[in-house]
Parts: sequence; structure tokens; C-alpha cells
Amino acid sequence: MNAERNPAGTLRRPAMLAALILALPCALPALEWPVAEPEIRRNFGQEENGNLERGLILSGGNTVRAAGDGSVLAVLSCNENMNGFPSTLGNAVLLAHGDGIVSVYGNLADTEMAAGKEQMETYAVIAQTGGSAWGGLSGGGEDRGICIFQIADQNQKTLLNPLLLLPPQEDNRAPVIQSVTLESASGQTLNLSTSRFLRSGVYRVYAAVTDTRARNSPALAPFRVSVLVNGSEQSAVAFETLEKKASVLAPAVFPDYFDGSTPLYNRSGLLYAGDVSLTRGRTEITVAARDFTGNERTSAFLLQIE
Repeated sequence: MNAERNPAGTLRRPAMLAALILALPCALPALEWPVAEPEIRRNFGQEENGNLERGLILSGGNTVRAAGDGSVLAVLSCNENMNGFPSTLGNAVLLAHGDGIVSVYGNLADTEMAAGKEQMETYAVIAQTGGSAWGGLSGGGEDRGICIFQIADQNQKTLLNPLLLLPPQEDNRAPVIQSVTLESASGQTLNLSTSRFLRSGVYRVYAAVTDTRARNSPALAPFRVSVLVNGSEQSAVAFETLEKKASVLAPAVFPDYFDGSTPLYNRSGLLYAGDVSLTRGRTEITVAARDFTGNERTSAFLLQIE
């Protein structure tokens, strides 16, 4: 059973987002979109070829502009040693905005406009988009209109979801939950759409969830996916930040079940949403998926646990 909540929550940010911002050690700077008509092609935390997207992949303008006032921290060329930064950035410019917040602009045609500058103001032109990054950013082989945009918190050693700092976009479409699968300790997989009777035990929960902003727009990762058993939240994964865990990037999760030993996405691209412990009796498992503006969809499954 699917249920959609708050379908008209157009520009509303969820209460959990406000709580996150208040919990951060410093006030987040307000930034602007780096391209004129931004369309998100890949979302923060989205799986791509076994890796998690570290920021946003944007189309919607060939001119890349500074998202806020900042000092030029680094200018990276795809033809030079990148000093540890991922080569998928290609030509890139990094701006420091204070309190450890750094904005990153990648896949640039060149870095001539930023080279030699110490400061850049909001909306200052950084470069034109190019094809300097690796990895097929557009999904169609044409990367010259694509911008890589990332936000790093150097103090906390985390990557931030840029949507936390950018002006909200209109969005009235809830995420879609295609399937929910349980995996037993023995490795047996059970699709909850067809399974009604289960043995008691601990199961991993995997969900196929996508979010779209408009008809025919790219399928994106949701902002938050949670698992409830009989109405009580058991686990949740939220793409607010990414940090290193056991040498891999991992998002914020509740409780802290993700230690990096289990991939966040399995080989089929399903999201690992946490574990549930099921005991005998009638049990309802609910998976809730929420986008950044607060649109939410749920899928509930009534099971008999033996």
C-alpha cells in the first residue's frame, strides 16, 4: 500500500532539516545556485558505478558563477597533479567562505578566469562548463553543459549536501518506492510485495527508491529513507552529510548501523536502509521516503511472523 503525504509542500523544508542546521557548530552560509537554470542530474549521495555522488551534478547553463563571496582556495587543472582531489572533477576551482565551508566547481572548460585571483564575489563568473571531468556526468555522453558542485566542511571533515545551503526549488512530486526487499542472515531475499509469512529473526532492509522533480526528469536519490516496525522508527538513512567510515564515504544514519563493512547500495542498486528484528505475531513494516522539500511517500506491508 502506497501513501503520499504533503504533495503540495512546495518550498517547505522538513523540521528535521532545521534541527540539523541548529546542531551544526556554526551557522551555514546562504549560497546561490552556480548556474542560471539549475536542473539536478544526479543528487547528493546518489549511487553511480559503485560510488556515492559527493555533491550535485547540474545542468541549466554553460556559465558557472560563484555561489557566494569567497577567497580562491585552489585552482585545479586536469593536466596537473590534483594533490588528492578526485580526478573526476577535471578542471576545478575551490572557494573558501569562512568557518571551514568550501564550495567546489568542477568539469570546467578551463580555469583562466580564476587563476591569479584572491577573492571572488557572489555571481562572479568562474568559467564555462567543459568536458574536463571523467565519468560520463550527463548520462548521455555530452558533458559540456554539466557542472559539478560540491560543498565541504573542512572543520568537520565532511561533505555537505549543497541543498542545505541553496535556495529551495519548487517540487511537488513525492519519491517513488518501487520495491522493498528483506535479506535474512542466511542471504535469502524476500520481496515484501509477494511475501506474507516470514520466520522470526533479524533482516536487512533494502529499498528501491527514486525521486523526480518533473515529468521526464532524471531519477534522483531521495533525501531520507526510514524503516518503521509497527509504527516505531527502527532505522533511517539521510543524505545530509557524507563522511569517511572504514575508508568509504557514508551518510548520516540512525541508529549508527552503517560501519562501512556493508555497501550502502547492493549490486542491484538497492539502498541498504537498516536492520529490523521481527518476532512472532502480526507485524507491519513501513518504508517512508522523503525528498528535500518534505514530500513523502510510504509503503506499508502487513506480515505474519512465525
